[in-house]
Amino acid sequence: MNQDMNHNQEVTQPKKSGTSKNIIIVLLVLVVCGLSGYLVYDKVFSNSTNVDKDSTTLKNKNKNKTEVIKKEEKPEEVSVDENIQNLYQTLKVGMGQYCGIWNYFTTVKVEAKDIPNSIVSSIVLSQFYNKGIINPSNGQKDSFTADQVDSEVDRIFGKKYPYQHQTILNYQYNNSDRTYREGEAGFGGSCGPTSLDKIVKAEKMGDQLYVYSRVLFHIEGDDDTKYYSDYERRQMVTVERDASGSALDSSYMKGSLYKVTFTLEDGNYVFASSEPVSM
Repeated sequence: MNQDMNHNQEVTQPKKSGTSKNIIIVLLVLVVCGLSGYLVYDKVFSNSTNVDKDSTTLKNKNKNKTEVIKKEEKPEEVSVDENIQNLYQTLKVGMGQYCGIWNYFTTVKVEAKDIPNSIVSSIVLSQFYNKGIINPSNGQKDSFTADQVDSEVDRIFGKKYPYQHQTILNYQYNNSDRTYREGEAGFGGSCGPTSLDKIVKAEKMGDQLYVYSRVLFHIEGDDDTKYYSDYERRQMVTVERDASGSALDSSYMKGSLYKVTFTLEDGNYVFASSEPVSM
């Protein structure tokens, strides 16, 4: 009987050893799985979280930049001083253009390049007269150079304006020495009632100046009491005047509104465009 008991003990002990090994193997597998899971989390989820954080930070930075840009792009209203008045009127007055220059006010946007060469030339002559470079009534034959014309065109219409040198009114152009010389007087005239315009507001934004003007349109040679609120001359309006004959501000408000844009170039504002707008 003792032999049987000893035999049973010998048989049972190897089973306990095998079970212990299995437990150890299971534990090792669990440890390995746990370590693998941690590494996966650390490499994948942790990086994903960092990417999300970086993406959020970038979005916030871009949002802040956008807000700053929008804030900077808001126009600032400025006083319509003498400088702005002169800048605007320079575009409207040209020698030989007795009824004023109205090419800027149509139904579409007009850019500097759209202004005819002949109109630009007449404006340059008017500026030369104001500066004393020419004087048609002094009895002398005045002259000026192509370089002087180029400089004046650049000052008013910018360096990109495609100016072509040619005879301007009675100032003959000599291409060989690039000089304009006054010939026989060949221009003169007068003008009756014309369209009316008035600056109503000015704004600045960055390197641009916006001048807003109201325009009442007139048909040349027509009854001087007939004015229209639109370029097509379809909507007639009544223009009320003060004791001196000047149109009242309330009448100008019936006219079309235009935004005339000037761009800063070499420290000087040049004409860029004019377009109808609504406010």
